[in-house]
Amino acid sequence: MIRKLRWKVVAITMLFVSAVMLAIFVGVYLNARTSLRQNAEQQLYQALQRGDGSLFRPGQDSGSLPCFVVEVYSSGTVRVSGSSYYQLDDALLAEIVAECLNQEADSGVLKTYHLRYLRSSSLLALRIAFTDSSLEQATLRSLVRTSFFIGLAALVVLLLCCCYLAVSQYAEYDSEGNRTEYVRYSADGKVEYISRYNS
Repeated sequence: MIRKLRWKVVAITMLFVSAVMLAIFVGVYLNARTSLRQNAEQQLYQALQRGDGSLFRPGQDSGSLPCFVVEVYSSGTVRVSGSSYYQLDDALLAEIVAECLNQEADSGVLKTYHLRYLRSSSLLALRIAFTDSSLEQATLRSLVRTSFFIGLAALVVLLLCCCYLAVSQYAEYDSEGNRTEYVRYSADGKVEYISRYNS
C-alpha cells in the first residue's frame, strides 16, 4: 500500500514539475521572440526615417542590422537604397517587393526569402524596409534546443532522486509509537530487506 502510494507521489511530482518547467520555457521563448521582433522592427523604423534628402542609407550604424529600403512610387518607379549587402539582382528584388505588396499586414516576415519587412506610406511613395530574419530564427532555434536539453537533464535528475526515495527503506510503528520493522523495496517492487524490532 505504502509502496504504491510512493509511486503515485513520484508520478504526480514529475507531472507537476514538467508542467511548471514547460510553462517557464514557453514564457522565456515568447519573451525572447517578442524582444527580437521589436528590436528588428525598431531598426526598420529607423531605416525608414533616415535619409539624406533623396535616398535612405539604412544599416550603416555600428551594431545595427543590415537592411535596405525600397521606395515604390505611384508611377511604378522603384528606388532602392542599402541593398549592396544583400547582392540582390533586379529580378529577385522585384519578386521580393511584389510578395511584400501582397501581404495584408504592414509588418511581418517573408518566409520564402527569410526577410522581415516594415511598410510605411507617404504622399510620394510607399516605403518598405527589409532586413534578414535568419539570425532571429537561428537565435530562437538555439534557445529551444538549449531549453530542451536543460529541461530533459533536470527531469532525469529529479526522476532518479524520486525513484531512489521511493525504493528506499521505510519504518513501521505500533499503536504506542514503537518501531516494529522497516522494509526496503527494490526498483521492481520486491522486498530487499526486513528488520524487526522488539518493543
